[in-house]
Amino acid sequence: SDRAAADMVPRAWLFALVAGVVLLGQTLTRRSAALVALALMVVTGAARAQRPSPGNRMLARGDTARARQAFAADARSRPNDTAWFNAGTSALVAGDLAAAADDLQRATLSLDPGLRQRALYNLGTAYRIQARRDTTQRDTLLSAASARLQQALLLAPGDRNAKFNYELARHLRPPPKSSGSGDKSQAGQ
Repeated sequence: SDRAAADMVPRAWLFALVAGVVLLGQTLTRRSAALVALALMVVTGAARAQRPSPGNRMLARGDTARARQAFAADARSRPNDTAWFNAGTSALVAGDLAAAADDLQRATLSLDPGLRQRALYNLGTAYRIQARRDTTQRDTLLSAASARLQQALLLAPGDRNAKFNYELARHLRPPPKSSGSGDKSQAGQ
């Protein structure tokens, strides 16, 4: 959420202001219509770049299902790790765990360690929630959840939420099956 808030802070106006002052100076001293046209293109382009994405607008309204669709469309049209993370996280919030796992799996390939850690945490959480709902694949999903949460902890060892969810996933897993030879030796005693 800090990253989303930082993305919405308008910063392009500073560059537009400097460019406008330079172009105004050039226009006053050289009186070139080309510079005025260039200034209009820069100003309109900067204003368009500061608009929040459709997914962010849907998320701000609380419509997580449509936000997920908008983020997924954005990720398909302009594939990047942040778009996949946003799509997966909004799918997780909307309760679409299969879509969340697919999108977050792509985001875990990020080279940005912060984004990768958050994607691993969300993916591990999605697997843990899915294990609670799907008892037939519970052991497999809890193992996957433990592995992803452990990877998230390796990237951010101080993350208390990742530590809690990791311990919870490990605790929910059944104990390892004992080998058959160990049982026979104890039965004979």
